[in-house]
Amino acid sequence: MLAPGAPACKGLRRLTSLPGGCYRPSIVLHAFFPSMLRRFAGCALSAAAVAGCAGDDSGRRAIVEIASAQRELGDMRRLQDGSARQLAELQSRMRGLEAETAGLAREMRSTAAGLAEIQAALRARGGPPAESPAAAPEAARAPGAEPAALPPVAQPPEPERLFASAQANLRAREPGQAVLELTDLMARFPRHPLAPAAQLWIGEAYSQQRDFRQALIELRKVVEEYPQSPQVPEALLKIGLCHRALGEPGGASAAWRRLASEHPRSEAAARARALLAALRGAARRSH
Repeated sequence: MLAPGAPACKGLRRLTSLPGGCYRPSIVLHAFFPSMLRRFAGCALSAAAVAGCAGDDSGRRAIVEIASAQRELGDMRRLQDGSARQLAELQSRMRGLEAETAGLAREMRSTAAGLAEIQAALRARGGPPAESPAAAPEAARAPGAEPAALPPVAQPPEPERLFASAQANLRAREPGQAVLELTDLMARFPRHPLAPAAQLWIGEAYSQQRDFRQALIELRKVVEEYPQSPQVPEALLKIGLCHRALGEPGGASAAWRRLASEHPRSEAAARARALLAALRGAARRSH
């Protein structure tokens, strides 16, 4: 029996002084139960102690119930941790999808810019001839006179024609034909204003074929041979994507960091920063 006037819930250590060691499991409880369950365990065992050793069954039931509550609490904590990890993964995937969407939009704008370059080059070379005056009405022609021949339709210069045809083939998912046309353009007109864009799209064509090693070679030519070209940020972005596809996160990270550092205001740099954040998140989860 407890001493008269002794408090019923003063912790678990007081119970170990009972004769016969009836409640020695309290030492185990004190060592392993969470702090939020200790007082409840102590009170339950103290109440059992007041009834004497004859109440062993009730004390053991209390211990079993507390252990069950502890297990349930642990399960809830594990479930909460798993939900938090899943939420983080979903957020990372969302950021990746947003970056991919921005990349597609940027590629569409790049295609439109390429067409604008072609049109500007055509205008610089004189453009198509002016439209001829309207022919006289059929009734005003002399009997038996042949209709006037239509002027020949102006054809775009060869570099512009090759570039436009190659882009059409890329959109049609025919990268092999696009590589042939762009390589022809680069070999015949290496100093043409469209040369940097053509070199970039050669790399893109190899990426479509999933030949990422060759794509890296072609994309690096944009950075090394045309360092002042506006295509350099896009080339660095695609270099990082090729490294990622090859399972080389270090190479991807280096390319994207260089892009963000050297061209911080470009659209490609914004996407590179999002990709870097996703890469860091994946590295943390793998650890």
